[in-house]
Formats: sequence, C-alpha cells, structure tokens
Amino acid sequence: MFNESKVTHMAAYLLKKAEEFTLPHLKLMKLLYLAERRSYLEHGYGISDDTLVSMPYGPVLSSTLNLMNGELGRERVWQAYISDKADHKVSLVNADIMIEDLDELSQSDRKILDEVWAQFKDFSQFELSNYTHDPKNCPEWEDPNGSSFPIDLKRLFASEGRTPEQVAILAYQVQTQRNLETMFNRH
Repeated sequence: MFNESKVTHMAAYLLKKAEEFTLPHLKLMKLLYLAERRSYLEHGYGISDDTLVSMPYGPVLSSTLNLMNGELGRERVWQAYISDKADHKVSLVNADIMIEDLDELSQSDRKILDEVWAQFKDFSQFELSNYTHDPKNCPEWEDPNGSSFPIDLKRLFASEGRTPEQVAILAYQVQTQRNLETMFNRH
C-alpha cells in the first residue's frame, strides 16, 4: 500500500543533498523511481510501495507524481516537507530539517538513496529521462504511446535475469504483503 510519509521522506532526503535544497521535478521523480526500482531488485520490495507506471517520459511513481502535481494526499504530509512545483522545480519547505527527522527511512532505504544520488546526481533531468528510456537500463519500461499503464513487477524482476520461478515467488510475496496491508489498514 502506497506510503505517502515514506515517499515524502525519500524526496526530502534527496532534496537535502541537492544544491539549495531544490531539484527539477522531473529529476526528483527519476531519482525516486530509480531508488524504488533498486529496492525491488535488491530486497524484493519497494521503499514507498508506489505503483510503477510507464509514461511517455519514462517510468514514474504514480501517486508520487500526483503529489508533485499538487493533488493532496490523504495524509497531507507531502506539502509539509516539499514545496509546490514552481518553474518545474520542487524544494524543501524547511531547509533546516535534519536527516534524523526523516525517520520513515530505514538504514537500508538511506543506503539505496545514497547510492542512487551518488550515481545520478550529476545527470540533468533530461539525461535521467533518457537513461530511464533506455532498455539497457530500465527494460521494464514500455512506451505507452501517449498514454500510461502500470509496470508489471514480474517484468521488472525478470529484467535482472531471475528465473521464472524466482520472478513468480517475488511477485507473489509483493502481492501478499499488499493484501495484508490493505486488510489491516481498513477503517
């Protein structure tokens, strides 16, 4: 189940590393996607559990894109940390926030975010977009021809050379976890 608090802390963590605590929104989205992707591939689960979606400008996190575009989340956490998109950029609302305050993130989550930042911090937003369009880098992305559709996690898991049996087990585990979270989060 999508975790707005966690993806907000992911975004704040990356913005804290950026010059003037600001990033183009496209670059932030691609960094968040690549971190979520890496978490799935390394651990078998995502950090935010957002839905991965193929869109014309590459893969994105669906609910996170909605938050970036100003659609309020249920928890309304995003706007407490991240500015509204202005001039195609987002920034930290409070630059004085400490990394320790981003307590939704585990050490493993931070490690992945640090690795993604180290690898891609010098890429422009357009270089990152091109990177995620390249089937050598993100073979799970398919051109939606002006539309959008969810990325099948089986396709993501298979992209790293896992056997069909491993892919099925990983996808089943993710779906089981989501079902349990949905069941226990009902009001």
